[in-house]
Amino acid sequence: MSAYVFPELRQPPKAKAKQVYLIASGDLRLSANQKCWPAQHEMELALAQAVEAAGYKLVRAHQYKDDQQHGFIASQKEGMDVFGEIDPKSPLIVAEAVWQYSHHVLAGLLTHRGPVLTVRDHGPGLSEAELGAVFARFARGTAATGVAGSGLGLPIARAIADRHRASISLSPAAGGGAIAEVRFPAAGAARGRRSSRSTPPRSTRCAQ
Repeated sequence: MSAYVFPELRQPPKAKAKQVYLIASGDLRLSANQKCWPAQHEMELALAQAVEAAGYKLVRAHQYKDDQQHGFIASQKEGMDVFGEIDPKSPLIVAEAVWQYSHHVLAGLLTHRGPVLTVRDHGPGLSEAELGAVFARFARGTAATGVAGSGLGLPIARAIADRHRASISLSPAAGGGAIAEVRFPAAGAARGRRSSRSTPPRSTRCAQ
């Protein structure tokens, strides 16, 4: 009987200074990914300029696929493979210009230890009464009636925030849509027991 050989665990390369990774979760359907890619590509070009203006460099964690004619992550396995090549402590942006499935990247986001920013385009918005209720599983705003979706995006976002000891809240945005605000604890409080902090938490605001 042959001896069992343990697989070799390979460490992903460390991210360079001032480098931010970008990932884009896609659809299960090739045709949908191909149709949506032009809008995604246009958004990524604008996002890269904004990141550069802030003094950082945006780097795609997965490349455009010439044979499939799109640059989306198209399955859960592909998403796990992509996160296996990313420094788990690196800054990461999940950028989506179109509606796509989140479960392709969910496993990686739950274990990623670096700061995560999710970028989305403008949506129909939520009423004051719905701002807190939509964090429940399968809950959706009235403006989403007849629109494809499962009502799991915000509950997943809150679960990820909880794993990072962060909080997430929604508020109405001027001119329509909503603003999602994620607050991260100070560095000392994030390492273990919550401690009193003299500096306010970091805040990330994303208009939707």
